[in-house]
Amino acid sequence: MPKKTFVLLFLLMLAACTPSASPSIATPSRTPIIVTTPTAALTEAVPVAPPYPVPAGGFALTLPQSYFVNPVIPPMSAQWQDARSILLAAADYGAYGAFIRLGGGVLTPPLTADSMLDYLRQDRAAFGFELGESQPIRTESGLSGSAFTFTFPVKDAGGTGQVMLFASESQYVYLMTAAPDERWEALSPDLQGVVDSLTFIPVEPAAPALTELAYLPEGAAVPQSYHLGYTTLSLPENQAADLPAALATRPLELKGIFSLPEGDGPFPLALILHGRDKTICEPHFAQIASPSLGTWFCPPGTREVRYDLGFAALAAALAEQGIAAVSIDVNEGYLAPQEYSALYDNPAAPLDVSFVPQIAQQHLAALAEANNGGGQPFGVDLSGKLDFERVVLIGHSRGGQNVLALAQNLEGVAGVLMIAPANEMLFQVPPDLPFAVLTPSCDGDLSDWQSQAFFEHAVQDTARTQPGAAAMLGFANHNYFNGLLEMKDDGARKLNNEKCTQGRNILPQAQVQSFLVDYATAFARAVLTPNANEPFLPFDPSAPAVSERYGAAVLESQLLPPQQRAVVLGAQELQLPGVLQSRIRLESMNCALGEDCHPTLAAGEYVLPGKPAVTHLAWDAPNAALQFTFSPDPFDAGAYDRLSLRLAPDLTDARNRQTQTDVILRMRDAEGNLAEVTLRTPVPLHSLPSQSYGWSGVPLQLSSLRIPLSDFKDVELGAITSLTLVFPSESGALYLADVEFLMDTAAG
Repeated sequence: MPKKTFVLLFLLMLAACTPSASPSIATPSRTPIIVTTPTAALTEAVPVAPPYPVPAGGFALTLPQSYFVNPVIPPMSAQWQDARSILLAAADYGAYGAFIRLGGGVLTPPLTADSMLDYLRQDRAAFGFELGESQPIRTESGLSGSAFTFTFPVKDAGGTGQVMLFASESQYVYLMTAAPDERWEALSPDLQGVVDSLTFIPVEPAAPALTELAYLPEGAAVPQSYHLGYTTLSLPENQAADLPAALATRPLELKGIFSLPEGDGPFPLALILHGRDKTICEPHFAQIASPSLGTWFCPPGTREVRYDLGFAALAAALAEQGIAAVSIDVNEGYLAPQEYSALYDNPAAPLDVSFVPQIAQQHLAALAEANNGGGQPFGVDLSGKLDFERVVLIGHSRGGQNVLALAQNLEGVAGVLMIAPANEMLFQVPPDLPFAVLTPSCDGDLSDWQSQAFFEHAVQDTARTQPGAAAMLGFANHNYFNGLLEMKDDGARKLNNEKCTQGRNILPQAQVQSFLVDYATAFARAVLTPNANEPFLPFDPSAPAVSERYGAAVLESQLLPPQQRAVVLGAQELQLPGVLQSRIRLESMNCALGEDCHPTLAAGEYVLPGKPAVTHLAWDAPNAALQFTFSPDPFDAGAYDRLSLRLAPDLTDARNRQTQTDVILRMRDAEGNLAEVTLRTPVPLHSLPSQSYGWSGVPLQLSSLRIPLSDFKDVELGAITSLTLVFPSESGALYLADVEFLMDTAAG
């Protein structure tokens, strides 16, 4: 095999398993190369601008004239330029040592030079390297370290090389040299000169650039970044029992951002949990995680993506409303090394359900200590500033699922807001606290809207004493609620919904952030200060059901405690003596809670988020009717204030000739008096389905209609004998989940 062909294959295979390092700035031959936090594009390489500074270690070396920085490797031309780490290659690849690849990083405890060397050996062994013993080495510049040789066969040729790692107390730099020889020989004079010229340049990790990342409005206070040091996570006994003892605990770095209102306090507290994203390290995906190292870290030349920073705008807005807010970094709770895969793939006990609440508790413990006059690591004196009897929990995606796990074991929680929450534990019921579920209509991540199941299961909880709300935000995607996430969840493709196409109808990220701030701050104010003049309107039955809130299209559902509602039709056993009657060619088909059913489509071809119990109604002649009769005794509706229906148009039924349907509500009393009110169903947030129903079926979302009982004139509300729904259109079809009489406030 020609040497150049061997080198190309060697580079391609080796690069895939080599830790990446920061880009460098190439300088003229035989002058020092200074490598610190990258700030510029590469010479002779594709320009790469990291999203934000990379906290790489700094070092300097002298480059021989015959070597190039990040060379173009034929025949791949510019496609193979490597902007992730420094690649030094000779002009003639076969002259001596094909290339040197090097990078550096900051040693942050518990990461040590020994654990980094162990990782380098493990990594190369995993890719088929034959490794020599580690030997101590020292450069003429005074750096000490370790080295080991390796052999890497490629087809009929054999490659050899050496890995060198040098470290100070706070930094390290590694070099990997390779040559198309059958055995390793001493470094050439030029390469030895590169090694001997190495020196460290102190570099501090870059601070989070909050003002650039968080969609902060002009004039908003920037949250304070904090670092609390390290602690340990522990798996519960039932999970640890199935794992080696070394996996039962993991080190944890505590960090996040914090916003404190102006004034003396004490202030209520909002705790924000971000979700999980596959990209934990940028500018590429890999991260290094192994219990054998006792830590996890991003490879050299990358930095951790701080998703807690994506809620800086919300944290700042809450502080402006008099609510202290902490958004914590829980990446380590989601990070699952291969050794944990059996646990992580278990939907009944995903790894983050064990770890993320622990992380949150550690931050809350540090806040409590500071509040009691102890250590003050949050950048401001918190003595007496916080009220732990008034706490609101806010979580996005998997963080939305985990705030429920946290709420089960945390005192002082006044409410829970879940933003597009994952719902792997499908029958998890929200605790008896005020809660709200916010779901995006163009959610290409949780494209079955599993988030809605939290609300639907709460509807079935007859022991509840607290209200709940669900809102679907029109044309919003899953990711934009976090100010750091790009739109990687393609709702247009997954949902087959052309209204979810990016650049056309999809809400811009700034608008999603604005809606979240308005919705979340209104929720937090209402549950933390219940005597406030401004209630959380989705909890208020006296407020009309709306199709727009904070300037965006919404579909909303409301849940009141059982003592404030009388169920005419619903999943629960009927609380009123009623007889369901249909006439004039009205087709009725009941779907039980959690059941997939449709008169014309196979199971699974449509989605009612949360799968509530529903009645499917269809008609092909005008004035079809569904009648509820209350006999032999009339129903006393005098104690109630309004009538509520939750329904959705069936977008798959050909009998729907329009996306909205008129419904006439007729009420008759014992004296035979009749009153009626006409209403129109809400506007769907989705396109009519095509022949292909996307990944998760036809999108449907129930929403509420509320009618004041005072609108029913000329009937005696204390003696209602029937309630009839009349559909005047020539044909149509819809889903009806519940019909209820509501009290504005609970009876004393």
